[in-house]
Amino acid sequence: MSTLKSNAEDLVLNADGASSSVKLQINGVEKASLTSAGALTATSFSGDGSSLTGISGGAANTIKFFESSGNYAVPTGTNQIMLTAGGGGGGGGGSNNNNGAQGGSGGEGATVVKSLYAVTAGATYAVTVGAGGAGGNESGSGGNDGSSGATTSFGSLVTLSGGGGGGRTDNPNYGAGGAGGSVGGNVAATEGLQSAGSAGATSSSKNAGNYVFGATAIRRGHGGHGARVNTNGKNGGVGGAGFMVIETL
Repeated sequence: MSTLKSNAEDLVLNADGASSSVKLQINGVEKASLTSAGALTATSFSGDGSSLTGISGGAANTIKFFESSGNYAVPTGTNQIMLTAGGGGGGGGGSNNNNGAQGGSGGEGATVVKSLYAVTAGATYAVTVGAGGAGGNESGSGGNDGSSGATTSFGSLVTLSGGGGGGRTDNPNYGAGGAGGSVGGNVAATEGLQSAGSAGATSSSKNAGNYVFGATAIRRGHGGHGARVNTNGKNGGVGGAGFMVIETL
């Protein structure tokens, strides 16, 4: 082991080689090292770091849940976000007064789950949360179609269209299920799941009970149930509203 001493202003320690490191030892025990890439590692540091310059700390991880539309300001130091979101579900189709046929269920809104998107630190993005589609009204002649769910979006990066409305009963035909929503946008996610919504169920038989209303979707982004009834027409169920969860990394 060599001992270096200098009376000059600068002491230069040079470790030749692409992967060589400068190591500092006390009594043969390594206390710190400086790699060729400039990374300093030590067993401990003293002081509060208030005198350090040229260091920019990252933003703390945050989670924000949107149940309605608004704006999202990207924190300083954040250049990507993780999205879990869904478009609004379609409304269920209405039934008629003349038979027991059932309206079709609304389709699901498109979804993304823990998908990573690049963003600009400090920028503000518009968040749109799509509403669920209205259920189709009952009618004496054939019922009415359910309405489509609305689109959920994060700026222009990602759009999640809502599910289609369920079809009405048309004596003696049963209502068709609404189409599932689709994923779009200007930027592709680098990780996570991106999925089109599932189509709503097409009704296929008369309901044995009486006066059963189309049920409202119990989960966000799901389609409303088609109205089903044995003797009297009923309205289709309302589709579940969309949502968005934003996590900073």
